[in-house]
Amino acid sequence: KLQSSSADVYMFVGPQAGGLSVAVDDSEVTVVTPVSPLGQALLGKKVGEQIEVNVQGQKQSFILLEIQ
Repeated sequence: KLQSSSADVYMFVGPQAGGLSVAVDDSEVTVVTPVSPLGQALLGKKVGEQIEVNVQGQKQSFILLEIQ
């Protein structure tokens, strides 16, 4: 679970199907792969750490809230 400036978002790091979104318990979960910019930024991070990534030329910041 990540927190962005606009909302909390749920991500699942998986080996395939990057960009796929599925509904889980009334929340949308987006799959990211470890080779994607966000997937690479998430690897090795701990709860409470800030993650910054450039997506389509725009810098996005997240705080890692939860790992399951």
